[in-house]
Amino acid sequence: MNLVTNLLDEFLVPLEIISHGEIRGKVRLQKLVFLSQISLGKKYDYDFEPAPLGPLSDRVNYLLGRMKELGVIEENIKSTSSGNDVYCYTITDAGEKILTSAKKQGTLNTKEVNVINSVYAKYGEMSYVKLLDFVHNKYPEYHLKQVTLY
Repeated sequence: MNLVTNLLDEFLVPLEIISHGEIRGKVRLQKLVFLSQISLGKKYDYDFEPAPLGPLSDRVNYLLGRMKELGVIEENIKSTSSGNDVYCYTITDAGEKILTSAKKQGTLNTKEVNVINSVYAKYGEMSYVKLLDFVHNKYPEYHLKQVTLY
């Protein structure tokens, strides 16, 4: 099994996604990383588990926190038109350097970059609701339906 074990290597999929511009929403980023992981095969495993909003990875949340602490990404909280808070992610110069170095060294190879970019091109600009619907319908095993207890 060729699982990524280096922390910096685990940054690469989220970083490649964020390098396309501001990603609005932690759930959106989670779904894009999930779809990339599925498309890339076994090299990247972010331990996604079923959740009410679809696949959720505590590992991705941890990595986002580490990337923020290390200055690899910036996380800003903005307000939606309905007044809710949304986490927004952008890549920093340090993040760009890590990504560029990984591509030069082949840690993130051209095929993998193309797969991630294809996922972003197809789903990155999709509306939040359509993205959730797509993931819920395509991967129902990752969607925990909420149960109402009376």
